[in-house]
Amino acid sequence: MEWFNFSSWIFICTLLIGLLIYLVFSRLRGNAFVEFARRFCLHHIFVGFLIGFSGSSSFSHLILQGVSLLALILIGWFAAMIGATLDMRLIRYFDWRRAGIELVISLGVMVVVVVTNSVIPESFSISFWVLVALFATGSLCWPLQRIPDSNVRIVRRGWWIPSGAMVLGLMALGLAGLYQKDLVPISFAQPFSTPKIFHSRIEFAMLSLAMGCVLGVLLDLVTRGISRKYMGYVVSAGLMVVVGIGATVGLDPIWIGFVGGIWFINTTIERRDVLLIFGQGDQMLNRCVFFLCGLIIGTQSVLNNIDFKLGIWFFVIFIIYATVGAIFLQKTDLSPKNGITISGFDVNIFAILGFFSIFLNGNKGGSAGALMAWILVRFIWLNGGEMLFTKLAHLLTYSDSKQKR
Repeated sequence: MEWFNFSSWIFICTLLIGLLIYLVFSRLRGNAFVEFARRFCLHHIFVGFLIGFSGSSSFSHLILQGVSLLALILIGWFAAMIGATLDMRLIRYFDWRRAGIELVISLGVMVVVVVTNSVIPESFSISFWVLVALFATGSLCWPLQRIPDSNVRIVRRGWWIPSGAMVLGLMALGLAGLYQKDLVPISFAQPFSTPKIFHSRIEFAMLSLAMGCVLGVLLDLVTRGISRKYMGYVVSAGLMVVVGIGATVGLDPIWIGFVGGIWFINTTIERRDVLLIFGQGDQMLNRCVFFLCGLIIGTQSVLNNIDFKLGIWFFVIFIIYATVGAIFLQKTDLSPKNGITISGFDVNIFAILGFFSIFLNGNKGGSAGALMAWILVRFIWLNGGEMLFTKLAHLLTYSDSKQKR
């Protein structure tokens, strides 16, 4: 890979070329290829890959430090965004029957995948907690439960509730993150007593939940009476501070953001503004996410450190999820109840929580391989893959019902 280690001048030229490509694709309208690239954010991925791939090996390590910081902030934001949808005033619209089916499917797929991983040759298997992280990432791809505006007074058109599989995936992802870290004991001084030391992973999990409550209280207090114009900056700053402090001492950023979002939305008096801010942040950060994906893949290509094994495992897990999930959701009569609109299997942006979690836990090459698989799956899914699985589910359901007759 020595031929690819360009000089600093070449890197600067590549950076300028990447910025020029981004500006052209962002401003140009009407061209079919440009519209296709913008739909899948290919220009963000390509520019990130170009910048990461053109740097030297030493500069790639510097880039990865910046990527780690951005990934930590994005994990906190997206986890808080999912938590902010769990408003207790809207829980009555949650489809518990569908959540039970999703739970059974998720556990069944997990058992099958773990058994398969234990019987195949060691060269193709991966560690248990990395497998749990990939399983949780696949769970985050389950479709959301959307609430029509006609059934509930909502502040954002098309607002949604997370599926049961998504909540299970977040819990599993946080647990996998804690078990993959080398934890350092935390000591808290107590007046007139010996210091309290936390060293077990269960204690770190409890501290992560407590830190999430602190985040929720802090966001509630600092946003009361503040203008919507400045609320986004205040919320972002609070997330960065609390999630950053928690990650520094070994706590899980996913649980901190998720619990903080639940606490924040259920205690704030600025509920309308909070939901609007998280909705706008979702649109803005999507672009940053795909740029970071390209940057991670590019830097790992320079370091010759891409682990395609994790990408293959994620592809297999997603295909199993999509097939089994589509069949069960078609066979069971899940007609919309309480105003909830049920959509098909999805490849939403929240799957990025799993890949960034794997990246922050030290498996940077594996996260690059899994990101490549996710980009490929997303490209196929949005170009007819979803229709193919839907037709397959209809076909299998129809043949099964015909045999019963």
